[in-house]
Amino acid sequence: MRKVLVLCVAALVAFSCVGCGVPEFIGAFASTPYAEQKVDAEYKLKSRGREKVLVFVDVGGGSGAGPVVQQQMSDMIGVFLAKKVRLKKENILSYRELSRLQRIKGDLREFEPSELGKELGAGVVLYVLISDYSLYEVTDHGYYYGSLSVRGILFDSESGEVLWPESKTGRAVKAVVEAESKGRERAVGRLVMTTAYGIVRNFYRCPKPQYRMRDEDTSDPAGQWDSF
Repeated sequence: MRKVLVLCVAALVAFSCVGCGVPEFIGAFASTPYAEQKVDAEYKLKSRGREKVLVFVDVGGGSGAGPVVQQQMSDMIGVFLAKKVRLKKENILSYRELSRLQRIKGDLREFEPSELGKELGAGVVLYVLISDYSLYEVTDHGYYYGSLSVRGILFDSESGEVLWPESKTGRAVKAVVEAESKGRERAVGRLVMTTAYGIVRNFYRCPKPQYRMRDEDTSDPAGQWDSF
């Protein structure tokens, strides 16, 4: 009698699960742990093969950023492209190549990013504009406060087509540093690292726990401008 009762209960449980969604029931146990989850690349830059990538960091008028921050941003993006996207270092063109070209061409802002890419033999151009930068010290305490806003877009050098983001608008990233007590260079480094990473993470399958950085300002949920 007890055996029959157990079988009847098991049958009822199985029947009820059919109606309420077996995949969800099983999925609760089979789901990937958060630490192992990935955020898919919005554009697989590695798929460009052996093509060179030009990193063009520009400074907007009135942004407050100078050539030092500009070069640091360019170098940091190059580091992340090599380390995270796993591009070969020799295929990453950045500040030095653009500086040489500037001595020949003059003001590079007179040219389209794709034109500069073609000139330097790059297949794609990652154009990053520093739109706002500020850093100040609270002298009574020796702390630094600062913010850095950038926006990026990826062009095909040959056609000038926007490859990323999909919306064809620039993707924005903003970093904010509060109460940095270890000096100016440390504060600038945190701002540059956060914004550079915020652009590059879109080009490879990024581990979900690493997707956001602690200094990233996520108050703008869209993460993009209406136009570039």
